[in-house]
Formats: sequence, structure tokens, C-alpha cells
Amino acid sequence: MILEPAMANSAGSYEWGSILQPWMSWLGLDEQGNVLIGLLCFIQPAILFLLLPFMCPIFFLSMEYLSVLFLYVQRYRGLISNNFSYASAEASRKILAKYWCLWSQIWHGYEVHGMENIPDTGPALIIFFHGHAPVDYFYFLGRLMLQKERSCRTVADFTVFKIPGLGPLLSAFGVIPGPQSTCVQILESGHLLGISPGGVREAVLSDSNYTVVWRSRTGFAQVALTAGVPIIPMFTKNLQESCYIVNFFRFVNWFYERTGIIFPLIYGFFPVKLCTYIGKPIPHDPSLTASKLAAKTKQAMESLINEHQTLPGNLLVALAERFQGRPKRH
Repeated sequence: MILEPAMANSAGSYEWGSILQPWMSWLGLDEQGNVLIGLLCFIQPAILFLLLPFMCPIFFLSMEYLSVLFLYVQRYRGLISNNFSYASAEASRKILAKYWCLWSQIWHGYEVHGMENIPDTGPALIIFFHGHAPVDYFYFLGRLMLQKERSCRTVADFTVFKIPGLGPLLSAFGVIPGPQSTCVQILESGHLLGISPGGVREAVLSDSNYTVVWRSRTGFAQVALTAGVPIIPMFTKNLQESCYIVNFFRFVNWFYERTGIIFPLIYGFFPVKLCTYIGKPIPHDPSLTASKLAAKTKQAMESLINEHQTLPGNLLVALAERFQGRPKRH
């Protein structure tokens, strides 16, 4: 079939009918079909453009589920226990740490500043800001294992344990839902422990202004006081610009407060520059109450944000920082 050139109209533009007529004839469509196909040619790219940001989080999920698949392979090879216990997964964690660090370097040019504030031995409570998606925390865990040869146990919201298929990963990395007594026991055993007091609420309600949403939570401070350990604040620059949540906060918050179930619609996972800043340790002070220690920790977190983050956060600026030079190594 030879396609004839489309005929131009008096204005010099081409008629849709002339352009698509050979194809309409080949497909056996009439003039109405011509119009329909023309609309589809316009609508399809628009739909793909709108859906692309929502498809990008699949990359983050693939990182998690590929890690789970790796753990199953390790179990098949007899290199990890059948229940993916934390104690049996040390070698597997180190391999995954290399994978996460490689990914973080390629996609985000990830950097860590202040790693010297993490003790080489002994316990400490790491308090981190919870972005829309805590991809930075995975990167930090990987860098911690490679640079300090230390693992960090983590407290997560109960909703995380309801995500299908993530059980092996949570077990291998010692992620727990609490309670305080278990947290104290982990610290007294000499481990590092990571907690985000804001949790899911901070992930959903905080925005490009990086508002610390802890409300009146003091449990983490009580854990530090009981275990007699320092608190180390940690914040990642441009974290909120890596992905966004569709803005129907009022309904999401209302539903979460009444059911404990959260379903944020996340889009993005943009390749912005991510830099984690680890603050100076807040030493154990038995004279402080839990509420005063929590307030002191929140102030330290807000100081890290104000010092390192341009407020409000800006996606274009964060992208420019990612590509304006070779990343520093720390």
C-alpha cells in the first residue's frame, strides 16, 4: 500500500481526514472512526504523561521485592534460616547493602554527612524524619553496614507489617512494631535502633515545608532514658521532593485517625539529590523528663532541617543539585 501525501488546506495546515484517510481505509473505518482515532492519538500521550509519575514508585517497590527474592534464594541455598531470622541474615544483609548503595548512587547521587556521629560500638537511638517514602532510610542502612560494619534495628508502624510479601525483609533486618520494653531490650543488648516518632502520620501530613509532625509522642524519649543511651537526630535533604502524595490530606487523616489504615497515593520517585545529615548525639541525661527530652530532640531535628534544607522544598532545585557535579564521597 502506497500512502499519498496529505493535502494541505488554504492555511497551509493539514486536515486530519487527509492525514489519516489511508489508515482509515486500511482499517476499514468510516469518517466517524477517523475522528475517534484522531482523538485517541491526542489522548493516549496525555494519559501516559499523567500516569508516568504514578508508575515511578514501582522502581522503589521493585528494590524491596527484589531484595525479598534474594533472601528466598539465600534460604534455598541454606545460607539463611527458614524464618529469615535477624541473627542468621548478617551475610545477606551485607550483600543487600551493596545493592542498595549502588542503586542510591546511580539514582540519587546519595551522600551521608556526619557518619562519625554514629558510635563504632555500643547502643544509640537514631531518630529520623519520615518522608513520603522512606527510601533514604534504606540507603542509610546500606551505607552504615558498609562503612561502620554495623546494623540498625528499626521500629515500624504496624501497617508496614500488612504489606504483602515484605515479611522476609522485615525479619532479616530486625524490624519490629515495638513495644517500648522490646526497644529497651535491644538497646541494652548494645544494638543501634532507629525510630521515626512521626511515623505514617508524618509521612502523609508533612509537606515541602518539612514540618516535624510528632504531636505529643514521647515514647522514644522514654526508651532512651530507660536504656541510658544517647539520641542521634537524622534528616535527609530533598527527601520530600523525591516523591509526592496526592493532596486529599483531610480525608486521609480523618480515615487514618478512625481506622488506623492509611492509603496514600504516591507519585514521583524523581532522581533528586539526597543527602543524609546525622546530627550530634544528645547525651543521656537522667535529670530530663521524657517530654523535655522529646522536645529537645525535636528542636535538634528542626535545626538540621533549617540548616540544610531550602524551604519550601523545590523539585527543580533538587533535580539541579543532583546533576550539577560529581557526588562527594563520605
